[in-house]
Amino acid sequence: MKNKIILLFFNFLFFNNISYSCDCNIQKMSVGKIIRSDFVFKGKIIEKQILYDTIELKYPSRNKINLLPKIKYTFKVKEQIKGSYKKNKIEIISPGSGGMCGVYYSIGDEYYIYASHVNPRISEAYNSTNNCLQNLKVSKANKKYKEIIREYKRSRKTRVWKDIDNVLFAKGKISKENPIGEWTFYHKDGSIKSNGKYSNGKKEGIWNYYYPKEFSLKIKDSIDKEILDKSSNKNNLLCRFEIYDQGRKVKDVKLIERN
Repeated sequence: MKNKIILLFFNFLFFNNISYSCDCNIQKMSVGKIIRSDFVFKGKIIEKQILYDTIELKYPSRNKINLLPKIKYTFKVKEQIKGSYKKNKIEIISPGSGGMCGVYYSIGDEYYIYASHVNPRISEAYNSTNNCLQNLKVSKANKKYKEIIREYKRSRKTRVWKDIDNVLFAKGKISKENPIGEWTFYHKDGSIKSNGKYSNGKKEGIWNYYYPKEFSLKIKDSIDKEILDKSSNKNNLLCRFEIYDQGRKVKDVKLIERN
């Protein structure tokens, strides 16, 4: 009886998961997209394998259940943009379900790939990508897209960064493939979105986050004066701050809730 209940439970999880659509905040190509990734490269898919995580039931027949699949892609790296690679190869794992934002590529295709290193406590570490990261087929990359990558690789000084639509995105310095020192990021209206410090490519210390100008003007008259005084620019309200230790967030304080 227990075995049947557990089977029904996992069936419920499985069919509910695959019914979801991929829901993510897709952002346009910018330096921020590279900064947030552990690995960025142009590569060709040379192997593809479907993987299944399994759970073994203990009651009473020790049946094994396959969970949602994953897809392992092996890339031959043709251009290193960020990260280190052994023998110019790297394995990248993607969810195997479109509802989990998985990506579906073919052997022989060439892509610009953005991936993060994942180190879960209950399984081996791996490198992960998904549809939200907006990997791009090399043949579809336009001149501005390639220019942002080229500038990231060559930049050595503090400079202004614009996104693929030539809109102000950030101001800061890149050194040895990583952001360092003070950085400021901007909303589309040109007001400050966030600012703080990077050390060895990781956020460090206090990072401040601000509402865009239009929303700040809309709500500033309803904000408590003590909280309002924490913002040096009343047209660009400080909504929260976070504290980081070597890239790990140790504190998150919200000053103004957005309704």
